[in-house]
Amino acid sequence: MVIGFMDQRLENAKKIKQLEATPLYNSMAPAEQGFLIEKALEFNLSFQQFVKLTEISIDLHMWGLGGVKTFWEKFEPKTKDNLPQIKRKIFSQITQEYQKVQSDSKIYNFDNILKNNYQKLTNVDLKSVEITSNKKILGECPVSSEKTLCCNLMTLDAVENCGFECSYCSIQSFYPHNKIFYKKSLLSKLQAFNFEKEKIYHIGTGQSSDSLFIGNQGGVLDQLMIFAKENPNIILEFKTKSKNINYFLKNDIPKNVIVTWSLNPDSIIKTEEISTASLGDRLKAAKALSKKRILIGFHFHPMIYSHNHQAEYKKIAQDIQYQFRPEQIAMISIGTLTFTKPTIRAIRKKKIYSNILKIKLVEASGKLSYPEDIKIELFKNLYDSFSKEWKENVFFYLCMEKKELWPKIFGKGYQNNKEFEKSLTSAYMKKIDHLSAHCQS
Repeated sequence: MVIGFMDQRLENAKKIKQLEATPLYNSMAPAEQGFLIEKALEFNLSFQQFVKLTEISIDLHMWGLGGVKTFWEKFEPKTKDNLPQIKRKIFSQITQEYQKVQSDSKIYNFDNILKNNYQKLTNVDLKSVEITSNKKILGECPVSSEKTLCCNLMTLDAVENCGFECSYCSIQSFYPHNKIFYKKSLLSKLQAFNFEKEKIYHIGTGQSSDSLFIGNQGGVLDQLMIFAKENPNIILEFKTKSKNINYFLKNDIPKNVIVTWSLNPDSIIKTEEISTASLGDRLKAAKALSKKRILIGFHFHPMIYSHNHQAEYKKIAQDIQYQFRPEQIAMISIGTLTFTKPTIRAIRKKKIYSNILKIKLVEASGKLSYPEDIKIELFKNLYDSFSKEWKENVFFYLCMEKKELWPKIFGKGYQNNKEFEKSLTSAYMKKIDHLSAHCQS
């Protein structure tokens, strides 16, 4: 009998060690860790069940709903005559309850949670570090896929890592958290590329970092402006969520440079895009550059589904039409959250409060995203908020969406990436040429 007891203890210790090694175990609240281990031993939970309950616990905590312990205690009966049957029933009930909560519309009123997040995420001592790297700095859009229409954007990793703390972003998981890297001898590396003079290129700098987060540290912007001036056939795009535009206001900017802002309602910015500029500050910065005859654009990407999304996004569209003219705007892109499984794991490891995963996600071109009916609701409501004049004189497009979705939003689409790319770059160059002619006259 003593031997049997010892065997059980050894078996339990072995199982505990295995469960504690699961990828997200350390992202759970300590009280949840102990509770789930206890239930795993009592009910002989499978490894897969334990992993699923770990994910549920983390999500519930992110949504400000405590953890899985509350759900479990709600469904666990007082008498336990048949543990395997009770285990299956509890697991099923918890999963159903979780899915019900997950499908509830997001309501962004996390006042206390916001303070917790802001203090936690902004107490980071960031350092910008110049590096010598043989890593390729120019490449294709990292999310390009044959299953979606892509504008064939080329990406330029002039800076890597970002100090902003957008809940849905996975950039920080790729780099040391307190260091932002910028390249040594950036201009010479760019000048080594053989760009065809007769071809139009669209290159973006905001994929591995916010384009303007570090400003001109290390002369990054100086070098990029020289590069743009030397290559008038290259459309160089700076994508940002900041208001850091002093460099652009104080220097001569080549006409083939465009600056674009990712836009969301302030309710989203305050909760999911921590430490970025407010919506008002982003639009104010865009206005300042447009007055200087710098071409600008807007990315409604990612659009985020919430209980008040229709009114909030419509209001932004109205504000844009009130503050700007179509000829000042290069483009307006529309898209939503698209996750890979590693990105979702990275989000859960952040230990923050966020509603970003509080929605049913479905398979979408090899990734996970909103169901199509929600996408149509989001995109069509926004696009229909713009006037006929804006639709005819601004290039609207969907980012990272399958081509079958385009006609449902715009009434038309493209057959392939090459056709899309040609239309987009042509529209950009017309705006650039118009702006140049206007400045010279």
